[in-house]
Amino acid sequence: LVLATLTTSQAKASIRSGATIGVSFVRGDSVSSDQNRDGRSSLAQGYVMASRVISIGLQMALPPSGGWWLDKRLGTSPWFTIAGVMLGFMTSMFDLLRLAKSSGRSSK
Repeated sequence: LVLATLTTSQAKASIRSGATIGVSFVRGDSVSSDQNRDGRSSLAQGYVMASRVISIGLQMALPPSGGWWLDKRLGTSPWFTIAGVMLGFMTSMFDLLRLAKSSGRSSK
């Protein structure tokens, strides 16, 4: 059951202070609203998560592409491509693990 809670005294106080009226949703004993615990909106947190995921994808794609370009240029195929794949895999896994740890902490 989801309940919208806002008493009339809270609404009057927020109107007097010039603040906008926000509605809190209560589920069990947890309270969520437009602002999360760290003060950022859900949309802002979504943008942060999307940028992290995109950067992990770029870390997987750019080093092998750069290695392929170097191999074509220098005629050393496939060594720089293999090095780029390994570098991209390692950096993306480190960031993926860091992302998983930080999202695990924030959900508790």
